[in-house]
Amino acid sequence: MGSRFLMGLDCVVTKEFNAEMGKRIAQRRKELGITREQLASDVGITLRFLFDIEAGKKGMSLETFVNLNKALDVSADWFLYGC
Repeated sequence: MGSRFLMGLDCVVTKEFNAEMGKRIAQRRKELGITREQLASDVGITLRFLFDIEAGKKGMSLETFVNLNKALDVSADWFLYGC
């Protein structure tokens, strides 16, 4: 189970899932013309943590998930499933 970990959403998430979510976050951030620095500040996380999320290296807490949804103006469905 080295490629899995427990995330704040109370589900087991694979590295592949985190990588896909990270791509969506980076894509949406770029669409909105938001810098990583600005998004990290808006969400209340460090720039390093945002880099790790976008790279698919880290998951996030439920609070960070909700704050990213708000900052990127997307639904939870888009965030999780890309739709």
